[in-house]
Amino acid sequence: MLDFTQLSTVHRTHTIWRKHMTNVKFKKKSLTYLGQPICKKLCISCGENIENNDILMIYEYENIRGSTVNVAVPLSKVRNKKLLSQILLDKGFPFDWKNKEMTDEICEFLSNYTPSSVILLSPQTGWYQSDEGKYCYIIPQKSFGFKYFRVKFVGNNIDTKYINQVGNLENYQKALELCQYSPATILAVGAALAAFCIAPFDFETFGLHFYGKSSTGKSTLSKVAAAVLYNPGKFITWKTTEAGVEEACYNHNGRCVVFDEAKLISKDKTKIASIISDLSYFICSGQTKKRSLAYSVGTGTSVGAWKLVFISTGEFGIIENALSVNHEKDDGEKLRFIDVPAVVSEEYGVFRKLPEGYTSSKELVFDILNLVKKNYGWLGYDFLKKMASELNSDLQMQFRENFKQHIKFFESECSDGKHVGYTERFLSRFAIIYASLMQAMEWQLIPWSKKCIFKAVKEMYYTSLNCIKDDQEILQDGLNRLEKMLNVNNEHYHDLATFSSQEDILRAWGKPNFFGKKNGTYFDWIIPSKTFVSCFTSTKQKELVEEFLEDLIEKNDDGYGLCSLGHNVRKRAIVLDKEKLKKLLSK
Repeated sequence: MLDFTQLSTVHRTHTIWRKHMTNVKFKKKSLTYLGQPICKKLCISCGENIENNDILMIYEYENIRGSTVNVAVPLSKVRNKKLLSQILLDKGFPFDWKNKEMTDEICEFLSNYTPSSVILLSPQTGWYQSDEGKYCYIIPQKSFGFKYFRVKFVGNNIDTKYINQVGNLENYQKALELCQYSPATILAVGAALAAFCIAPFDFETFGLHFYGKSSTGKSTLSKVAAAVLYNPGKFITWKTTEAGVEEACYNHNGRCVVFDEAKLISKDKTKIASIISDLSYFICSGQTKKRSLAYSVGTGTSVGAWKLVFISTGEFGIIENALSVNHEKDDGEKLRFIDVPAVVSEEYGVFRKLPEGYTSSKELVFDILNLVKKNYGWLGYDFLKKMASELNSDLQMQFRENFKQHIKFFESECSDGKHVGYTERFLSRFAIIYASLMQAMEWQLIPWSKKCIFKAVKEMYYTSLNCIKDDQEILQDGLNRLEKMLNVNNEHYHDLATFSSQEDILRAWGKPNFFGKKNGTYFDWIIPSKTFVSCFTSTKQKELVEEFLEDLIEKNDDGYGLCSLGHNVRKRAIVLDKEKLKKLLSK
């Protein structure tokens, strides 16, 4: 720990020395020389590096170009005024290097100046908590909650240099608005926000793997998610050593790691399955394998550990690939790295439909990428600013309860009552993402509505759930849903005999309804294709049910068979004989 005796001695020496130094003055962040302002926004603090206990002086100022600069200099170098002079000159400190006398006197002053308080310094991003329960989240150049717990980021690694604010929030929100019909993109952005919530709420680290055919928009959703906090063009490669992944996770503590395409690992699918299995286990363990000392801060967040969310993309699912090479995956693996089928439309890829004004997904993707390339970091900064404020306020418990209520709502709406053990934890991953998005919506940081968020996350949850179920289980659930829907007491049911005009039928047909028609002693359920699709949790479930009912459903190259609805109205629909359906379901 920092030797305060040493500091106080230095401070006393500095006090005696200052009597003889009248040319340099430092007051209220303003440094002057002979009464002339040299640096108007200078902050000097003393810090202790929690990783190695080094004592550093941190100088924050506007450089000669007007940009804010943070320079951390070890105390041993600070005491050498010539070395300090060179360091500050290299970093654009705004003194006149041609005036040697001024430069020497300022550096002598800075070399002997000791701040009254000490802050903590860490080379790892993320949340830190004080003994008093106060929170601070740190990234390069920024500490959210600093006035409550004085911690700053120190260090320079490739994984943190891309964290920045470029453009503005409004233009990034325009990109999000263009993604309103992409459930996978909404889920990915929610995952990036959820990464900020993992540590304060003590959630488990987990990952999402978005997969689907090439050129369907998977890399686009990854870039939109990355742009929450940093440059969206910077992904972490899977094609690295375990030590490389370890370093990336350490450097991404408290935020989202976006990996590139899984296929880049190897051309050998068996090797991909094995490496992904090992790395996902390692990432979710949240602990380095290095033999280095662990330093605890506050409640025990250890340097060398991490809490985060990670995202990956690929042309095939992790589970699908593992099964194809007979690589068994246990239940824990399915929780650690969740397969998410990203494609929701054969025509538009990750987009269910196109926003107004667009005629192709290619045009839409171009505009989205152009926006996020020029506008990133704002959502993450604003989310963290508000979160730090809430966690350090007197209403912290209310904030936490509100977040947990969002989780409970999603779980209650999506649970079938059968969730136990790992399936319950599987559901909780999506509930955390939903709660994070809802929090951002309540803070007016994202343009999506509650209905849009819930629908997207729910759809992706059910689609992902199908990846860990066998086909028989998915089919049975689908048949149960169909049987539950086909009820004359359902609010969306209409008896065709009650319609008195063509207009009435067409009006009802355009809504999520289904119909009944009696032919003598026979009774048919008539279901529009949109209503049929909406009955199921995923495309796969709909296809399995349709295959099971193929003997009852009339279908040709043009689609479902034409059905007479009365009043000269004919529509293509799924027509199911009630008695035949009942007999088939009884089997």
